[in-house]
Amino acid sequence: MIDKFLSNRGQAATEMAITLPIVLFIIMGCMTLGFMIYDKSVLVLATSQSAKMGSFILSDETKTVDEKTNEITQCAESFLTYCIGGNTEDIDIKLPENESETDIIVTIKYKYEYILPFLSDVFSDDGVMLEHSTKCYIQ
Repeated sequence: MIDKFLSNRGQAATEMAITLPIVLFIIMGCMTLGFMIYDKSVLVLATSQSAKMGSFILSDETKTVDEKTNEITQCAESFLTYCIGGNTEDIDIKLPENESETDIIVTIKYKYEYILPFLSDVFSDDGVMLEHSTKCYIQ
């Protein structure tokens, strides 16, 4: 009779019920971190390519400053739209103001939104603001 109460029946189900939520939380946290690192690398690529393109566009005398700025902004937006779905907060382009300045600076702010809805409750915000700035020499 005592063996009937001391049997191990249901032990595996109980252990799984305790450990499964923890394991799933760790796996989803790793996935979120991986997606965030990917988005940051796309952000770095978008700023560097936009700054590089801007350094070549600024030497073109046939376009106005606004047209040049719009082309640089469109380059950054196209990278972000096709790679991570857009959602840029701010694209800031600092062009040289006089002949002595020889650098263009492109800064992009991107809000990474969590893939799990309950993470915004845990961290008390809707996402993480990713930002990158690239300076490129004008040829």
